[in-house]
Amino acid sequence: MEQQTENLGQKLEVQSGRIQKKSFLGKIWPLATALVIVVFLLLSIVLAWNSGKNSAQSKLVLTNASGLQKALDYFYSDQDRFSTAQEFADRNIMINYANLFPPFDFVSKSCSQSFVYKRASKNGYSLSFCLPKKEGGFKQGWNQVTINK
Repeated sequence: MEQQTENLGQKLEVQSGRIQKKSFLGKIWPLATALVIVVFLLLSIVLAWNSGKNSAQSKLVLTNASGLQKALDYFYSDQDRFSTAQEFADRNIMINYANLFPPFDFVSKSCSQSFVYKRASKNGYSLSFCLPKKEGGFKQGWNQVTINK
């Protein structure tokens, strides 16, 4: 025989002479557990998405850095010197040596831009590039390649 009565917000169940209390916490515990699991799963998905995005951006920055090095080599072959910083920044000049110029900048917390070019001499330059995530043997953040001929 089962009877149910309400007593100050707590449910009492009488089953074969025993009284069981079901507190408010006991009622919401399964719901709270499910909610925590759902939040954890959503957070995991967001973090995985962000990590994948940063990895893809880093791979593209490395591909673009390699393309810029080739473009600078073509410029050197054509002009017998490397471009000045002003020439490097001029799309009308560099588009003759690179398929896509200027390369896309991926702005992140650690990178306000993706590339910085400096000509050390007519026969040398440094190309700095910033990676959103460690990739291809390069660290997260700023890396530099220096060329002297």
